[in-house]
Amino acid sequence: MKINGWRRTLAQTLADEDRLSEQSRMRATNLNSRGSNLELFGVDVPNHSLLEISWYIVSMGTNAPLAWFDLICTAWENAIIKCGSPSSQVMMSYERGERKEYGHLQGITRIMTHVSLKERIRKWMRAALLLGTSQYRAKVGLTFFTGQDWTYMGGYIQKDQGKPHYRFFAYPPMLDGPYVFSLACK
Repeated sequence: MKINGWRRTLAQTLADEDRLSEQSRMRATNLNSRGSNLELFGVDVPNHSLLEISWYIVSMGTNAPLAWFDLICTAWENAIIKCGSPSSQVMMSYERGERKEYGHLQGITRIMTHVSLKERIRKWMRAALLLGTSQYRAKVGLTFFTGQDWTYMGGYIQKDQGKPHYRFFAYPPMLDGPYVFSLACK
């Protein structure tokens, strides 16, 4: 009987299998050309420096779920611990916007990383929220500090302090209180 299409020999198939297993092994042990195994935080990041990041997470058209607050707290705490730098820190709050009054997350982070990893950090934050094809359309934005002051920004994210929806997180732990807020208002 005639077989339609291309025919492969056993040797071709085995050679392809060997090549694919070698590529898989190399990806698991080395950095590949796209850097898929690249670290995001800490001393293993090539050309790392201690950078300060301002970020936010909003749910489009509704309040951000409070569960996102806990998920992002855990993610950033683990990143700070993994980084190992005594200067690394994260502060964040759950607050309401001024225009539409939707609840969202606002935070700042000081961590060892590189500016070229901005998009990967944003995707890492989305993954920490367990967002796939879910009921929420979320926007995760982040920018590296350019002229901002850490103390001022720390006060800014506490602007909703005392309101019923407000939640605060800092790692390493610090007090959420008028001291930080009053510094930002000067």
